[in-house]
Amino acid sequence: MEYNIVIAGTGGQGTVLASKLLAGAAMKKGLFARTSETIGMAQRGGSVTSHVRFSENPAAISSPILGLKTADMLIVMELAETVRVLPLIKEGGAIFTCNNAVFPITGSYDASEVLEYLQKAAPDAFIADCINFMQKNKTTGTKTLNVFMLGIAAASGELPFSADELEESIRKIISPRFLEINLTAFNAGKKLKEGSI
Repeated sequence: MEYNIVIAGTGGQGTVLASKLLAGAAMKKGLFARTSETIGMAQRGGSVTSHVRFSENPAAISSPILGLKTADMLIVMELAETVRVLPLIKEGGAIFTCNNAVFPITGSYDASEVLEYLQKAAPDAFIADCINFMQKNKTTGTKTLNVFMLGIAAASGELPFSADELEESIRKIISPRFLEINLTAFNAGKKLKEGSI
């Protein structure tokens, strides 16, 4: 068994932490896990992409970086970043993304046009209302968007481990000081996805 995930977002959205949480759940399940990050101008709102690979056989993962059409799942926390990593998803792969736009310091883009393109290019993508989530959780929503998206992915049943196993990884890795807000976000993501199934 081999499973590949790409997590993408912008600087400060917790992409790297999300990959660690997934890897922790996979290792607890007895799988070999390998992660790698591609970080641009992260501190300035630039792109951050994590590649997470799981396998029962360590030798099956020769490279930590995924190529075109090799990802089983995309988990993305920003609209334009979804379009950027879209070529990595394999046919029939699962896509979970947000409807929010984070504009780079160099300018902006038309979010409605990007959303329209995404809906045509990936009609089966699950586009979560992350704007609503962040508005409802004004003080914590931006900081926990990554775990909210993990909740959506976990509730889909597409991951090689259960939602409970991923929650156990969250409890183990995230500092007790921030655990409650992250568990709240994780459960909110699960409920949103479960309501759509």
